[in-house]
Amino acid sequence: MGVDAIVQPSSTAETSTSKPLTRVSGRVWKTAKKATNRSTLPAILKKKTFTQRAAEVAADKETKKRLLELKAESDRKKEATRSRIADTKKAKAEKERLEAVQANMSMRRKMRLKKKELKARAHAKH
Repeated sequence: MGVDAIVQPSSTAETSTSKPLTRVSGRVWKTAKKATNRSTLPAILKKKTFTQRAAEVAADKETKKRLLELKAESDRKKEATRSRIADTKKAKAEKERLEAVQANMSMRRKMRLKKKELKARAHAKH
């Protein structure tokens, strides 16, 4: 904490127009301030440059984008399978319903024919 660490202007005219190179508190016993030393940063951040980290972030974004595309594609395939199965079930149910209606109609027709036949037999006896 010496006096030599403080930046002092050489002339009074220079102080009014320009700023000192470092941040000085104005107190003689204080040292000039420096940028904070970030010793708590992880070692990985100290070793890699900004461009390397930016490249990794871009690669990660690209990977996530690709994964989202793959997931969306698989979801579309699953949805198509579900809709195909649902359509098949609907068609089967409709077919069974039509068969039941057809069977019911033929039963009615059979009943009518039986009635006609019985009437014809009854008339034949008399």
